Amino acid sequence: MRVSRGVQQGVPAGFLGLSVSDSEMGDYANAPAFPRMVAVIHPYGGVFLLRVGGQIADRMVWTGAQRLIAPKFTIPRPYVVGPGWMDQLAGMAARTHSHVILDVNAAAHSPAADAALVSAARRTLRSRLTGLAIGNEPDLYGRDLVGDDRHPGAWAHGFDPRDYARLFAELAPAVRGAAPGVPLLGPETAYPGQRWSQTLLDAQVPLGELAVHTYPMLGCSQPGSYRYPTVAGYLSDRTLNLWTGLDRRLEEIAQEHDVPLRVTELGAAACDGIPGVTNSEATSLWVINQLFSLACDGIVGVNVHVRSSGISSALQASAGGVMQAQPLFYGLALFARAVGPHAQILRETDSPVEQLHVWTVASTLGLRTVAVNTSRRAQRITLLAPAHGDALTQTLTGPSPAATRATFDGQTLSSDGTWQGHTRTGRIAERHGGWTVTVPADSAQLVAWQSSSS
Repeated sequence: MRVSRGVQQGVPAGFLGLSVSDSEMGDYANAPAFPRMVAVIHPYGGVFLLRVGGQIADRMVWTGAQRLIAPKFTIPRPYVVGPGWMDQLAGMAARTHSHVILDVNAAAHSPAADAALVSAARRTLRSRLTGLAIGNEPDLYGRDLVGDDRHPGAWAHGFDPRDYARLFAELAPAVRGAAPGVPLLGPETAYPGQRWSQTLLDAQVPLGELAVHTYPMLGCSQPGSYRYPTVAGYLSDRTLNLWTGLDRRLEEIAQEHDVPLRVTELGAAACDGIPGVTNSEATSLWVINQLFSLACDGIVGVNVHVRSSGISSALQASAGGVMQAQPLFYGLALFARAVGPHAQILRETDSPVEQLHVWTVASTLGLRTVAVNTSRRAQRITLLAPAHGDALTQTLTGPSPAATRATFDGQTLSSDGTWQGHTRTGRIAERHGGWTVTVPADSAQLVAWQSSSS
C-alpha cells in the first residue's frame, strides 16, 4: 500500500468540535474534568468549536422576552434562560478555549425575541460568539416535533423547505443586527437530505455556513430497518458509504454556492440508544472512518453531539459533575491525535480493501497513518511511505465489537479526564523501504513515523 505525496484535502484547524444541548450545558460546565476531556480530543491547542443547541433551542427564550412571542407561536413549556445561564456558558467557553455556535429559536417566529437572546450572547461571549444557527431540525416541524414538544400548533402542519427559507429571511435581519459580523447557519436538518439545503441556498438568504446533522442510526426506528442500530451496521462499509455519500452531495451543493458545509451534530444514533450497541466499541471504529471521510470531502467542521445520560453519547456528564467517556470518545481521541496542525490527508494509490480503511495524514507532526479494520480477522498491510526509520503504533481495541469499554494504546480514560494504565506503544522497523503492520480484528491502529519527508 503506497502513500503518494499528492495532497488530497486539507483539514481545517478546529475541524473536530463538540455540541451540547442548551438544557444540559450546565452539566458539562459544572464538570471539573470537562476541559481535560476537551484537551483529549483537541491535543494540539488552537481554537476549539463548541456548538450549543439541539431540540431545546426552539423552546429557548431570553428572560422577559416571552411577551414578544405571538400566542399562536408560544411553546407550552418555554426554556427560559437569563444572565446566569449565559455567564455559565461564557465560563465554560473560556476554560476550554472555545468559540461558540449558538442556536436561536426559529419556532417562536419572533425577530425581537431572537434579538434579545443574541444581544445577551454577544455582550457576554464577546468574540467567542462565532456562529448563530436559526432553528433546529426544521424538517421535523411538519411531523409535530418542535423544540422537544409535541403538537406545536397549526403553523407547523405541512411546514416545508420554502416555509423555512421564508422564516430564515424574516429572522435574519434581527439576528444579524444583534451580532454584526457573526455568520448565520442553517438549516440544521435532522437528515442530510438535499431539498432543505438547496431551497435555503436558492433563496439567497445571508447564509454564512450550510449546517446539517448526521446520525447513521435511529434508536426509535423499527428493528430490521436500515437505520435500526446494530453492531454489524456500525462495522459495515455500506452504512459508512451511504451517509458519507449524502454529505458529499451536500458539499457539492455548498461548493456551487460558495458556502462552507458544517455538520453541527454527529452521533452514533439519534432518538433512543440501545445498550451494547450505540455505546459499543464498534461505534469508535465507525466514527474514525466517518470523520476522515467528511474531512476528505471538504466539510469544514464536525461537532459531535453529547448528551448527559444518552446511551449513544460519546461523553456523559452527571448532574454531580462526574464524566464518563464511552468507546465513541476513544475514536475521537485517536482521530484527534492523528490529525496534527496544518494537516493534509494524502492520497492513497491502491484500491481500498473491504472493511479496511487506511488514512494517511501529513502535518507539522510528520507523517501518520490510521488503519481501521472492521472485519473479524486480522489484516496485514505493508506501508510504503516517504519516511525512514522506525514507526510507532498505538491501537484502539476492545474485548469485542459489542463491548462497552475500549482501550487506546493500552490505556483507559478515567472520569477526571486523564489516561490510566501502562502504554503499549509498538515499534515497527523499516524493512526494504516499507513497514509491515498487522491490524487486529475490530480495531484501529495509529502509525506514526519518527522521521518523514512529508
